[in-house]
Amino acid sequence: MNQHEFLKILIRENLERQLLYEGLMFTCSLYFLYPSLVKLGFSKKRDFEFNPMNNILLIKFALNEKNKERYKQINELMDNVGGWFHGASIAGTILKDKLDFLSQQSGQVILQYEPKHDIEISAPEVLYHLTKSDKVNKIKKVGLTPRSSETFFNYKDRIYFSLDKESLKKLAEQKKQINLMNKINSGESKFAILTIKPNGASNRIRFFKDPNFFNGIYTKENIHPFSIKDIEYFEIKH
Repeated sequence: MNQHEFLKILIRENLERQLLYEGLMFTCSLYFLYPSLVKLGFSKKRDFEFNPMNNILLIKFALNEKNKERYKQINELMDNVGGWFHGASIAGTILKDKLDFLSQQSGQVILQYEPKHDIEISAPEVLYHLTKSDKVNKIKKVGLTPRSSETFFNYKDRIYFSLDKESLKKLAEQKKQINLMNKINSGESKFAILTIKPNGASNRIRFFKDPNFFNGIYTKENIHPFSIKDIEYFEIKH
């Protein structure tokens, strides 16, 4: 492949991705926002507390005569740029009016920010995908492509992964149990977990945090077969 053909491929991929993500709203990872917050005078070690279980970010905001100006700067960054919503202000207890602190010139308030949309994350080095074992041969030939689902989980045109292999085994067990409880004989008892390493393609694939599954992420883009590095088969028996 010469340079001209390679550039044509990159341009085509970029146009396809623009169409793919047009209208999709997302919340930036805090990894991308921390440098800008530090420039506004906040300390990553001292002023931030992030809870990964519910994706809540607490920011310590020292009060002084420039509250309005400083709050406007941080809120424009978090809300307009990052996609994080200022949900509450805490000063001992949650303030009835979250902006009451603007008139105070001493003390400290905690600003609670929550993601407005799914969070885009940097591409992981390794991730895992759960599938039925009878689909593996086709996946090895064509890779993973976005699919829609209206059963178990409801989603449209996505590929779901986990950062933790064991959580997918538990998920397969739960899925089997739900089918049994609902007297659904889906034949889903033999599964496979694919180990995926996006490698060099990872800088062109966008990944988002799944809000409903801890350690879960998804993409709307294809995963090439060469990214599949290992396949583990297992069976759920009840």
